[in-house]
Amino acid sequence: MDPVVFLDRDGVISEELGNGKYISRWEQFRFVSGSLEAIRLLTEQKLHLFIASNQGGVGRGIVSQEELEQVTERMLKEIAKSGGRIQGVYYCVHSPENTCLCRKPGTALFERAAERKKISWKKSIVVGDALCDLTAGRTLGCQTVLVLSGKTQREETADWSFQPDHIADSLIAAVPWILKRVRQR
Repeated sequence: MDPVVFLDRDGVISEELGNGKYISRWEQFRFVSGSLEAIRLLTEQKLHLFIASNQGGVGRGIVSQEELEQVTERMLKEIAKSGGRIQGVYYCVHSPENTCLCRKPGTALFERAAERKKISWKKSIVVGDALCDLTAGRTLGCQTVLVLSGKTQREETADWSFQPDHIADSLIAAVPWILKRVRQR
């Protein structure tokens, strides 16, 4: 069973649009500074990388499934061009008001990834920019990393029921900690 690094998309890999807006076209997509390099570095260390992301714009009718797939395809091509590799992308496309099991903090997205790859939850890491990302990881027994390149500010974590295992400014800043943790386990 291998360790996996699960990455949220918006706020970790791509910049948040803010104000409840959703990325519906490639022209709106901007990589967070250093995220392509981070994915490349993690790939070079033979880590298995998956994306697990809530994409409620589809369920709300703001983004079509086709638009989401087109953006994902372009994102994966750019990641591959930079030397990175994502082994699977799992989205919850239900609206935030939906009570589905796949919307984080639910764990169904992660469990779907486990259908493809035997995963050691204890050795795996969930990287996200919001409490819902890290709650899903904590529920599964994963290590959690909060990146401050998205929705959450460091001060907000004081009110959380648990603290992330690590807080970093961005995915690239989290890479040394991720590599150290994966090697320790």
